[in-house]
Amino acid sequence: MLIGAFFFSQTSIIYTNNDKERDISLKNYRPKSSGTMINITTPENKTYIGPMSGYYPATYGFENDADGTVPIGWDDYSAGTTTSLIESDPLDGHKNYIKMNDNDGTAICEIRNSFSSQENGTVELWIRSNDVTDLTRVTLVNASDISIVRIKFDLDNIQNLDGAWNTFYSSPVDDTWYRLRIDFECGDGGYLGLSADTYNVYVYDTSGIELGKAENAAFSSDTTGISYLSPTTHQGDSDYISYIDAVGYYWDDNYNIGDNEEEGLFLSFKKGTTLDWIGYSLDGQDNKTIFGNNTIPLPTEGLHNIQVFGNDSLGTMYQSDVRNFSIDINPPTSSISFTPYSGINQVNRTTNFTLSADDGLGSGVSAIMYKINESGWIVYNTPFNLSVLVLGQYNISFYAFDLVGHIENINSLIVELVDAYAPISWISFIPHSGIIKVNRTTNFTLFAYDAYGGLGSGVSAIMYKIDDSGWIEYSIPFNLSGFAPGQHNISFYAFDLAGNNEIINSLIVELVKKDTGGIIPGDDDDDDDDNDDVDILVPILIGFGIASAIAIAGIAIILMRKRKLKRT
Repeated sequence: MLIGAFFFSQTSIIYTNNDKERDISLKNYRPKSSGTMINITTPENKTYIGPMSGYYPATYGFENDADGTVPIGWDDYSAGTTTSLIESDPLDGHKNYIKMNDNDGTAICEIRNSFSSQENGTVELWIRSNDVTDLTRVTLVNASDISIVRIKFDLDNIQNLDGAWNTFYSSPVDDTWYRLRIDFECGDGGYLGLSADTYNVYVYDTSGIELGKAENAAFSSDTTGISYLSPTTHQGDSDYISYIDAVGYYWDDNYNIGDNEEEGLFLSFKKGTTLDWIGYSLDGQDNKTIFGNNTIPLPTEGLHNIQVFGNDSLGTMYQSDVRNFSIDINPPTSSISFTPYSGINQVNRTTNFTLSADDGLGSGVSAIMYKINESGWIVYNTPFNLSVLVLGQYNISFYAFDLVGHIENINSLIVELVDAYAPISWISFIPHSGIIKVNRTTNFTLFAYDAYGGLGSGVSAIMYKIDDSGWIEYSIPFNLSGFAPGQHNISFYAFDLAGNNEIINSLIVELVKKDTGGIIPGDDDDDDDDNDDVDILVPILIGFGIASAIAIAGIAIILMRKRKLKRT
C-alpha cells in the first residue's frame, strides 16, 4: 500500500517525480507510525454538504504550490517581462492556478509540463483570458519539439488547426472559465474511436454544457507520441492575462476523464519533517501517491475516513491519525402513496394519503412538509385525507429536507375528490288502519338526502315503482287509486349528481276497500279498537346499505294515526 524509497531490504523501490513511475511491491505494506508528524487539516471531522469551493481534482491542481512560484513539475519558458506563475487569489470559483501575464509585446508567456511519451490519451484543463481577442494557445508537443495539436483563443473565436485554422466555437467571453478536453491517437487508431494521427477537441462551460467541438482533426505532423503540454501567449499581443487550472491526464492512475469537471474535496495537512514520499488512503483503500496537498474527487454520500502516510530518506514511516468525515450533498427524496377510489387519481373522503422520505446515506430526514392547494405548509406526522373539503380537484404539494438543510424540490400531485356515497331515501304515509293498511286515497311521499357531513354532490332524482311496473321518477306524492285491493310492493331508491345509486328499498302495504259509513267491508280485524287516538312513529329503513352507518335521527319514519272505528 505504501510506496517509499531507500533502506528496505530485498525490496526495489523506484520513484520519479515527473513521470510518477514506481514499483508497487510495497503496495500492501503498512508500517507502524513513528509519531504524529503528519496532521490532517482538511477535510475536517464534519459533514460536507458540497465540494470545497475552488479546488478541482486533477493531475495538477496546484494546491501545493506557493503564490508567485513556478508550479512543481512545470518549467517556465516565459521571456522578457512576461511571467507564468502561481496565483492564489480566488478567481470565479478557482484557487491556485497558473497566471500568464503577457505585458511584453516582443515576448511571450510559455510554461511546459513534460511527461513520458504517450501514444494516445486525453488531456483536460480549465482556461481563461481577460481578452479573448488576443491569442492564447494550448499545444501538445512531441519529444522533437514539434507541435502536434494546436488549440487557440483568438479574435473572439476558439479554433483548432486541422490543415487550416477551424473555428469550432465562435463566441467565447472575456473573463470566463472554459474547460477543454483533447483526445489524441498517435498509434494505429482505436483510442475512443480515433483514427491514426487524429484528435478530438471539445469546449465546455462551467455547467458542463458542450459549447463546441472538432472531431477527427488531423495532426500537424505524424508522430509516435506526445511528450509535453505547452500553454502560451502570442508575441504580437500584449497587456492581457490568461489562466490555466486543473490539468488532468488520462494516463495518471489517480485521474479519471471528467474528474476536473466539478470541484472536489481538498486534502491538506501539515508535516513535521521532510518526506520523500507521500500518499493517502480513502476508506482503507490502496494508497495513492501525491506530492502534497491535493484535491480528490468528492466521495459518495455517507461516512468516510482518510489517512495520510509518508516516509523520509531514512525509510522511517509516518502516518496521520484517521480523519473521519461524512458527505451529504443531496436532499431527501419524498413520495406519496394512496389507493385511488376510481381510475388513477379519483379519491373519496376516506382515502388516506401517506408521505414518506428517504435520505439514502445522507444525514437523515428532518421533516416532510405538505399543503393542499394554497393552504399553509403542514408538518407531516400521520396519514391525512380530504374529508372536510368540497368535491373537486386538489393539488397536494410536498417536499422533505434533511438534517443539514438540503431541501428537496416541491413535488405535486393533482387528485379529484369525488362523491363516493349514495343518497339515503325514505317513504312517508299515514296508514288507514294498523301499520301497513292503506286505502286508495292514502298518499305516499318520498324523500332523499345526500350529505356526507353536508358535503355530498346532491340528490339527482328519486325513482319508484309499484309491483312490477316500470321505474317512475318521483315528483309529487302518489297513491294506489288505480290498483286492486290486496298487497302491493312499493320499491324506491335515489341517486346523486355523482352517479351513486342507492340500494333499492322496498315497502309492502295492503290496499283495503273504500271505507263506507265508517265500516270497512271485509275488515276482520277483531283487535281492540276502543283505545284513545295514539300517534305512532314507525321506522321504515329498508335496504339502506351504507346509509345504515350514518346516524340520521327522525328522518326515515311513517307517521301513522290509528283511529278508533265507530260502528253504527
